[in-house]
Amino acid sequence: MGRAVGAEVEDLAARGRRLAEDGRLDEAREAFAAALAAAPGRVDLLTNLGAIALRLGEPAQAIDLFDRALAQTPSDADARYNRGLARLLAGDRRGGFEDYRARWRAFGLTPPYDALPPWDGAADGPGPLLLHTEQGLGDALHFVRYCPDAAARGLKVVLACQPALGALLAGAPGIDRLIPLGAPPPPGARALALMDLPGLLELGEEGHRVPYLGAEGRRVDAWAARLAAIAPRDMRIGVAWRGSPTHGLDRERSFSPALFGPLAALPGVRLIALHPDATPAEAGPAILCPEPDADWRRDAFLGTAAMMGALDLVITVDTVFAHLAGALGRPAWVLLPRVPDWRWGLSGETTPWYPTLRLLRQKEAGDWPGVVAEAARRLASRLARKGRR
Repeated sequence: MGRAVGAEVEDLAARGRRLAEDGRLDEAREAFAAALAAAPGRVDLLTNLGAIALRLGEPAQAIDLFDRALAQTPSDADARYNRGLARLLAGDRRGGFEDYRARWRAFGLTPPYDALPPWDGAADGPGPLLLHTEQGLGDALHFVRYCPDAAARGLKVVLACQPALGALLAGAPGIDRLIPLGAPPPPGARALALMDLPGLLELGEEGHRVPYLGAEGRRVDAWAARLAAIAPRDMRIGVAWRGSPTHGLDRERSFSPALFGPLAALPGVRLIALHPDATPAEAGPAILCPEPDADWRRDAFLGTAAMMGALDLVITVDTVFAHLAGALGRPAWVLLPRVPDWRWGLSGETTPWYPTLRLLRQKEAGDWPGVVAEAARRLASRLARKGRR
């Protein structure tokens, strides 16, 4: 490759990266494709094109591009990790979870408890199994369902989790003991990332286990009394509109709470913020922001679980509250971008992960008003049926 051509390829690749960061995916694809035409087979360009195809909801094309990259460089962690995401989005759990193990190398990270011997799935051997959470709080709630599968192999399961989830997960099945993530491991432990458990043991979604988390009855009763005083005759709906701002695709999944206006305008509906840190200034006049009580301040997720137990419905974007409602077996509608996180798939209103959830999807990228309008239509229909009884 000549020097001038090489410089042109680098310019095109840099342009593609900038456009991808700005969400201009079709233009980014054109830039990367032009670069690849000038430098056929270059692994980073194949991987970037695959990542664009994945973000556009084209997992088959993405997998083909990652396959081409890995055929040349089998050790490329970025291509393998992203192929894992594409396989999972396409419904290939076995191949997806196998590739997904490359995530640590792809991001240049060392797993917690990396100094411990890794668990290979065997039922024998001394010492407990240390499972550790990672990434977001929702991921922990999603994958904690698999702890009983490890315990069924005769192992004492110690779960190292984010401190914010400790009180909520204290009663989760299959866990012998909880420790804060990063705390010293128990003697003789073997370690495994919780999100690697279903791949290692070749497990399914295990939706039949729902609910696998619970709320304290006294707290549910307290919230029921509190909400009855606030909205004695209205349908009480918990809403969430944002995830963690540090999430790489948060701008695709979060929106302004003002967009809930069509729901709030329905007679007989009261919207209540699920975010403990939400303020009236952020939520607006249509969404009630309850003052956190002592329990909610101390154990936010245990408090939110109790609130959900007293609500009629949860309507949330793809954040920890969707997983909390699903794990509790509470009815919830999850509002999804056109190309959602892999676990929700690309079509359908139901999910085998959580039988009580319903998925409302964008038809066009960025069309949150359309999704909320569909939620309002369904809610109005439900209220009308209730009124005829």
